[in-house]
Amino acid sequence: VYGESRGWEVPCGLRLEVVPRTRPFGLGAPCLFSAQVRWQGQPLPGAQVRMYRINTDKTPPALPTPWHCSLEARADADGNVAFVLNRPGWWCCVAETDGEPLKGPDGNPRPLRFGGVFWLYVDDMAAAPSAEKKR
Repeated sequence: VYGESRGWEVPCGLRLEVVPRTRPFGLGAPCLFSAQVRWQGQPLPGAQVRMYRINTDKTPPALPTPWHCSLEARADADGNVAFVLNRPGWWCCVAETDGEPLKGPDGNPRPLRFGGVFWLYVDDMAAAPSAEKKR
């Protein structure tokens, strides 16, 4: 959808999906990304959603705790979530929900988790040349 001004907000029809409410391209850090989690075409209240920044520059993170490596939220009653993406780079939004247990090899039920993934890129606006510099 990059470069198109329509269609990016339309659900794909997957069993579990993250449908963007914020245009998922042309973003500059910091920015707000919002989405709706849908299960079989309907909003999924209470879905567990995590947002990860992918460390493509391979620098060791100087973070005080492991919880600073990702953002986590629960979807509201309408399946909506929002995150502030404060750094440039690739971000991965992962939504999860429980499915019906499956029978394991031993005949006992085993838990089943469904996941949906949505990728987006956030530009480094501080490194971009400003309009004033171009004149």
